[in-house]
Amino acid sequence: MNKIQKKMNFDADYQKIQEEKKSRTAIESEISIGNKPKGSNFMRLIQYSWKHKLLLFLGNFGLLVTSLSMVALPYLTGQMIDSITKSDGKEDLNKLTFYFIILTIVSAIFTFVRAYAYNILGEKITFDLRNELFQKLITKDIEFFDSNRSGELISRLSSDISVINKGANDSISMILKNAVQFIGSLILLWFISWNLTLVLFCVIPPFTIIVILFVRSYKKLTKEYQQAVAASTQIASEVLGNMRIVRSFSTEDKEGSQYKNATSTVYGIGNKIAILGSQFMSIGILLGYAVILAILYYGGSLVIEDQLTIGDLSSFVLYTLTMTISILAVSGFMNQMISAAAVSEKIFSIMDHPVKIQNGSLDAQQITGEITLKNVTFQYPTKSNVTTLKSIDLEIKKGEVVALVGQSGSGKSTIVQLLERFYDSTEGQILFDNIDIKEYNQQKLHQTIGFVAQEPTLFSGTLKENITYGVQNYTQEDIDNAMKLANAYEFVSNKQVFPDGLDTIVGERGVKLSGGQKQRIAIARALIKNPKILIFDEATSALDSESEFQVQSAIDGLVSTGQKTIIIIAHRLSTIINSNKIVVIQNGEIVEQGRHQDLIEKNGIYKQLIERQLT
Repeated sequence: MNKIQKKMNFDADYQKIQEEKKSRTAIESEISIGNKPKGSNFMRLIQYSWKHKLLLFLGNFGLLVTSLSMVALPYLTGQMIDSITKSDGKEDLNKLTFYFIILTIVSAIFTFVRAYAYNILGEKITFDLRNELFQKLITKDIEFFDSNRSGELISRLSSDISVINKGANDSISMILKNAVQFIGSLILLWFISWNLTLVLFCVIPPFTIIVILFVRSYKKLTKEYQQAVAASTQIASEVLGNMRIVRSFSTEDKEGSQYKNATSTVYGIGNKIAILGSQFMSIGILLGYAVILAILYYGGSLVIEDQLTIGDLSSFVLYTLTMTISILAVSGFMNQMISAAAVSEKIFSIMDHPVKIQNGSLDAQQITGEITLKNVTFQYPTKSNVTTLKSIDLEIKKGEVVALVGQSGSGKSTIVQLLERFYDSTEGQILFDNIDIKEYNQQKLHQTIGFVAQEPTLFSGTLKENITYGVQNYTQEDIDNAMKLANAYEFVSNKQVFPDGLDTIVGERGVKLSGGQKQRIAIARALIKNPKILIFDEATSALDSESEFQVQSAIDGLVSTGQKTIIIIAHRLSTIINSNKIVVIQNGEIVEQGRHQDLIEKNGIYKQLIERQLT
């Protein structure tokens, strides 16, 4: 009665979800459009600073006070020089000196406030960006990782985010600071001598043209530079991650040369950037000194004619130097901002890459283990011109053991990837308990499926961390039972081989374990979840005969309970002979299916595969 009631509740939930599906999709669509970031990539970067308004306010307030203090200092300097030239200027000199000291102290204090606030703000923006990018990456479709290299993605997370850090904190603050000083200096220059200020305007048009040309060229080169760095990082990541292959094939020189070529490209582009920046700086200095010379000559003439005091001329020269330095400083920090904008373009394109496989909401923990494939056709997104599966129809009942056999590349593992919903089928349906796989919550679905791949992948932590990976609640008894079922308990408990037992560090990708040991740990990791469905993709291929026998015995024990559906991809006769159903796949199609003896008597493709193996 209890089971009937649960089933009724489950069906009611499903119907409710079906009815709400259209309205939910419409709402999600509206939210998605409403949240879509607008504006340029750099403006999008600026938006991250609004999350930390207090730091932004402190930084801007410190920047404003510091800039205004720095603008006032040249004017005070000129007034002090004028007081020195007066016979009764001692009192004025003392007063101006006091003001100078106060302004200097205020400038120093608020320089600290500005620098601290902006640096912390930059770190927070970097923290937010790095974590958001990583969260976006781990939720992308498997298709995304088929077409994007891991080394390049790691480069985006590390070096590219660091570039944004430089462009997002101190660069912005220094550009704003120098901009305020430039504008303030220009206003006071006009106040001191409007006719002398007109001399400055002669250099503004040509300098503006130079800046525009420089920014365009620098942005293009910076984008090329980041792409080249990402490519070199990819090479280093692959080589260092496969050092045993590199060493065994004696390709150290080849890989070294390949990496050198990649970094030579980086160097070449960096050299162009250096030349471009140097040219800009030298032209800026040339124009700056030309203006100062013109001001000294024309300003000196005005002093001689008593139209300007020596102190005003001194203030004017100081303000001109301040403006020149501000312009050159802004150009230098603009380089960092341009780099940040160029890098952010790639980072935001990764973030915004659409996720095609939408998550359902139905709780998959209710699944009993019945699987149906209806007219399933599939093409890998990266190989859209190749049909991997063709109109597959397959029924797997609860508690059945089904073996998928066939030559390599026939489509066996593809069926498993579709059952895990790493991809969605191009055509047809995959049903769990007569409900489309797309309706289920993906995390819940994966919790009900235990998967052991052909090539075991372990993390660099301990044996215990690898076995309990993805399991929230477990006991030591659960770990021991999983290891015994996977025939891993004996070697893990052997203190001569593993003195630290379950606390043994396995190394990167499980490098400290043998192939068979890694496979058995992977099997234990799948079994500890106590899943409704177990999938073994050539899981016994790395085991010796005795270990295979033990694992097969464990599988047979699971079969006898009738509580788990088991799918096995294997070539060995010993692994598949006792399956409830053997499905023979050839060129993406099911050509035969039945029990072992029935298929042998049929004298078809299955019998040929077995005879080849026995021969």
